Amino acid sequence: MSIVFNPTIPSQFNINRKKAKKFVEGVVVRKRLWTKEDVERLLYLRAMHVSWKECEALLGRTKGSCAVFLHTTGSLPEVNALRNKLINNIMAVEPNE
Repeated sequence: MSIVFNPTIPSQFNINRKKAKKFVEGVVVRKRLWTKEDVERLLYLRAMHVSWKECEALLGRTKGSCAVFLHTTGSLPEVNALRNKLINNIMAVEPNE
């Protein structure tokens, strides 16, 4: 004796694949590329510990977009370097090299 699970999908969830493809093809994705100025602003804002929400408001982009950009481009070490540079400028100390 075995138990066999036969899933049944209601007919309301069955879709016509041809119609679905036509619908997906018609979707327009709005994509705004990052300019050099936006990248530089984001790096300095994050170096100053400005929150993602404030970056979102200042740059006109979503906080997720800002976070993903820094993560995917590997810019986090650059943010840390800028942060150290800002701290050294404030403290008027020459960096240890």
